[in-house]
Amino acid sequence: MGTASKTLSVLFRIGELICATIVVGILGEFLYYLNVANVGANARLVYTEVIAGISIALSIILMPPFMYSFWAFPLDLILFMMWIVAFAILANVSTSQWNNE
Repeated sequence: MGTASKTLSVLFRIGELICATIVVGILGEFLYYLNVANVGANARLVYTEVIAGISIALSIILMPPFMYSFWAFPLDLILFMMWIVAFAILANVSTSQWNNE
């Protein structure tokens, strides 16, 4: 791997870490408020929280620009598809909330 690709790889991993941390923070606060209100958490929220946690762990593990980090592309592709599913189910939750009022 060249210097530019190593630098981009680290920058993308930092971006992944930042975005996943933001999602964990927002959903963690929301799950805390659900706990305070004695309301059960929706499985969709838990799924998204787990995906964000996995993203944080993998971005930290794969951040150093070693040769093996290039071979993690299939894992990144699977994680990307899981994020797309998480976005879709959360958009569906948001839409159903607005339609019920």
